Amino acid sequence: MATFEYISVLISIIVGLGITHLLVGIARLINHPDRYRVYWIHLLWTIQSFEWLVFFWWFNLTMATREEWTGLLYTFFVLFVVTSFLRCAVIIPIDFPEDGDFREYFFAKRRWFFGLLIVEGLFNFTDSQIKGMDLPVWAWILVGIVILVPNAVAMGTKNVKFHGALAVISVFFMTLWLVLGTIGGEAIHAY
Repeated sequence: MATFEYISVLISIIVGLGITHLLVGIARLINHPDRYRVYWIHLLWTIQSFEWLVFFWWFNLTMATREEWTGLLYTFFVLFVVTSFLRCAVIIPIDFPEDGDFREYFFAKRRWFFGLLIVEGLFNFTDSQIKGMDLPVWAWILVGIVILVPNAVAMGTKNVKFHGALAVISVFFMTLWLVLGTIGGEAIHAY
């Protein structure tokens, strides 16, 4: 077994747990439509979280060609995926709200959710550097402004229009990134 195959087992398990958690939560919503009030912004972030895990798993295939692995690098990737899992556990709780109101739940948990999203973004920047994406400084500043600032604002506001726009834009770009990346991305050629 190659080092990457060994390391990817734990990463894949955590990704699988996150995907399972999201799908079980969605199934609960489908099976009990009279018990829970689905909120469209919450649902969009659930979809985005699912897409992110699929994206994360797929694009970590690029690490298969890496020959040197350290404990620090391994720990980095485990913490990265654990952050993603925790974000999924926040957006779809283990114990659904007693009143079934996911609008209220979403806004009550927004600081945790968007805080974890910011941490994921910081991990993602570092991950891109590890994978050799040599972007100019202005590109990193632009990505920081486009990704980190809106999520920081989302932590502090309950403005429905802002949250709705951010969720729609996030799902759109994650879908686009996932489709374009899996159709013609580098990860396909990792082996």
